[in-house]
Amino acid sequence: GLDSTVANKLVAMLSRLAKGDDTPGATSTTPASRTNQRTVIMTIHQPSQRVVTSFDVTLFLAKGERAYYGSARGIFPYFRNELNLNPPWGTNPAEFALDVCNGNVDGFGVETGVDGGQVVENVLAASAARTARIGDDGVEEGTLSSKDAYEGTFT
Repeated sequence: GLDSTVANKLVAMLSRLAKGDDTPGATSTTPASRTNQRTVIMTIHQPSQRVVTSFDVTLFLAKGERAYYGSARGIFPYFRNELNLNPPWGTNPAEFALDVCNGNVDGFGVETGVDGGQVVENVLAASAARTARIGDDGVEEGTLSSKDAYEGTFT
């Protein structure tokens, strides 16, 4: 495994590659053409909060279905506003989302005895009602057409 510092540097490099900033002569102010951009898909085991919040978009699945799609910074406000789930201070957003997607909701403001499976169903129902990704504030950003989804762009 990689330590947190190396993992953060790797994610930063992959971000530059995805945005097309790896082309000869490119600088941080040089806009990349659409043809130089790439899609990077990765899975990470126990990412730090710093790494998770550096992602442009995160996707969490539950039962093979989309449970959350959007900004890692939007995880807490989304789950708080949509499902009244409140993680303890200092909780890693990725760990929180994974726990909720697996029905492990103890300590997240859920009444004692509430079935974790029902929480998962509520998460899936809330996600199914969304047509766009979730922003930093936990609210949907615009709309997502099938053409946009294919091309990876959002309005």
